[in-house]
Amino acid sequence: MAYVILFLISTGFILFLFVLNIFEKNKQEANLKFIKDQILTSQKTPFINKNGTYYYQAGKKELPQKRAVPKRKVDLESNFEKSEGQKAYYAVLNIELENDPEDYESASYQFESWPEVSKLGYYLFDESFKYVNHRFFDFRKTQLNNSEKYSAFLNDMRPVKMLVAFNMDFLGRAIKADFLRNDYKMSIFNKNFHCLMVEGAPIVAIINSRNNDWKWPTFNELLTKLFFPEEDPEDFDPEIEDDFEEKTRITAKCFLKMR
Repeated sequence: MAYVILFLISTGFILFLFVLNIFEKNKQEANLKFIKDQILTSQKTPFINKNGTYYYQAGKKELPQKRAVPKRKVDLESNFEKSEGQKAYYAVLNIELENDPEDYESASYQFESWPEVSKLGYYLFDESFKYVNHRFFDFRKTQLNNSEKYSAFLNDMRPVKMLVAFNMDFLGRAIKADFLRNDYKMSIFNKNFHCLMVEGAPIVAIINSRNNDWKWPTFNELLTKLFFPEEDPEDFDPEIEDDFEEKTRITAKCFLKMR
């Protein structure tokens, strides 16, 4: 009789574990479905951290909140306010490639898809956003060998804490690909990154009809919203000079305006 009772208890316990396992599995599947549904129905909205980096956060279906045009007084035509012997903290970068990439979505390690960087320019600012220095390189004219191409750039970037660009993702992948191609160390990319295009999306606030979110603004749309706020960014030409150095300078002006 004792063996029968023991058998029934054992059988009951095994059956209980089996049912519990099914319950937990169904619960996990339900949670996974809920998470997937949340991802599919949510919108990606850019948020800016205090240190200038950005991240994405799932938002609601309605549009994210607009950001006001920064009120910091920056004159587009004036000279920069010079730093009093302070070290560079921010570097506002701009590049030009030999031609268009084969695939704009290529990762940097797929450097065969990326053309070489033909021009590099940047403005350096201290921690108080005052001008330190700027440089421009036209690698087609200087004809530096691979080991010299980025030597001056890397030396200038040593004290810099944050790299800034209009489209930081694109610029970062293009420069990384060129670094890999020319056997440079990648330690410079351990710095913080800041993207003016991402930060500018809720400022320019043009609706992307495909997902009911803010679209990434073009450079001219951001420039218009920041310095010509009375104009329609989608229907206004700021008529800036089509020149690499001038665009780099204006990118630096946009960065200061958005601080």
